[in-house]
Amino acid sequence: MLPVLFLFIVGDEAEAVRKQLIRSALIDAALSMVIAFALAIMLVNYSQIALAMVVLMLFMLAPFIRILRNRRVLK
Repeated sequence: MLPVLFLFIVGDEAEAVRKQLIRSALIDAALSMVIAFALAIMLVNYSQIALAMVVLMLFMLAPFIRILRNRRVLK
């Protein structure tokens, strides 16, 4: 998953902290995408395809925003 790769590239935390961040990033990304696809499917059923695409894009960015916010809290 892309959020985990992002953590490996920009992360300089200790191994224990990094494992915790990776675990939370995987859970966060999975839940975000489940919610995003459910909303997108619902919006497509109401013929709101453009809004469904926007929802998918925003939910794809949400894990990265939470990763950056959590890294600032840890430092």
